[in-house]
Amino acid sequence: MKQQFWRSSVICTLLLCLAAGSNSCKKDTDPQDDDGNGGGNGGGGASSVKITGYTPQKPMWGDVIEITGEGFAAKVEDVEVWFPGVHTQGNEAKGEVLEASPTKLKVRTRYNTEQRDGYEYPTANSATSSIVVKVKGKTEYSTEQHYIQYRAVPFINAGNGIRPETGGTGAMIRPGEKFRVIGKGFGVTKTEGTLKINGVEATIDSVWGNEPQVFGEGNTNMMATLPLAVAKPQPGGVQGQGQQDYTVEYSRNGRSYARKTRGHAMPLITISGNTLKGLYNSADHITDFTITGENLYPTEIQFRSTAAGGPNFTVAVTGAGLGAKSVTSFVPLALMFPYGGRQYSVRLYEPTMDQGFSLNTLIYVTPE
Repeated sequence: MKQQFWRSSVICTLLLCLAAGSNSCKKDTDPQDDDGNGGGNGGGGASSVKITGYTPQKPMWGDVIEITGEGFAAKVEDVEVWFPGVHTQGNEAKGEVLEASPTKLKVRTRYNTEQRDGYEYPTANSATSSIVVKVKGKTEYSTEQHYIQYRAVPFINAGNGIRPETGGTGAMIRPGEKFRVIGKGFGVTKTEGTLKINGVEATIDSVWGNEPQVFGEGNTNMMATLPLAVAKPQPGGVQGQGQQDYTVEYSRNGRSYARKTRGHAMPLITISGNTLKGLYNSADHITDFTITGENLYPTEIQFRSTAAGGPNFTVAVTGAGLGAKSVTSFVPLALMFPYGGRQYSVRLYEPTMDQGFSLNTLIYVTPE
């Protein structure tokens, strides 16, 4: 009996060892147990998906962020990253995975837009989202507990987003005057962003209107001046009924947004007369004279020699501007000596627009 019991025990022990060896062999050689992601399906330990951080801390929607962690995929096609928050429908929250490794992912967040009243608006601007990483072949996924706080993407409202400083909805901007831009994502200070009108940089006079939900990193209003250089001289008389399109583009932190608006063109200048006399000599140097008219915005007076190859001179105008009806200037001393005996034509000139307006005046300078 003892011998038979010993023999049965040995056989059982051998069978158990064979079974254990068979399972060990299978785990080493069976490719079905290798999901290609550094771990098995489900469970904990090395197979778990874990997010440890992300940069930058305050991106804009549409920016590329870098996510660090554990248990990610080695291939882009084996991992999905979602940014649930304000984006909740369909694939709106799904990011674009650009690079992947077991410990690091580069992902572009979604910047979604929608059409409202014929204009394009961002579905979300600023706001927040979490991060969800899902890895193919793993039953668990990880959610970043700390929400991403997004800075506002630069955006200009439609409708009343661009209007004169003192005008209401529907009023048109005028060259040389201040206008208001309303939107989101403008700089905290006026020097943080760039504003261009038809490709020409405009002066930003002020920014204001910071909103708490933008996390202290964006304003909603700015005041700027429409450069004369972008205005076209078109028929419109002294009231400036002539119109043209202006494209207003704001850029900040590598992102920009442009909105087109209809505004006034440069009004035609009207000159009714001047007090220049026909004959000058050295006793008349630096003699003031006055020009009258409407919308005298040119800033220079040019004295152009009528002789071939003769000298030309330029002096400043005082009081020039849109709506100005009277400006003053002077005859420069340089015309008197040593260039006596010369004849000059005279015209108003605006260098930023390369526009000149003849005063239909010829002056003659006698020799000393």
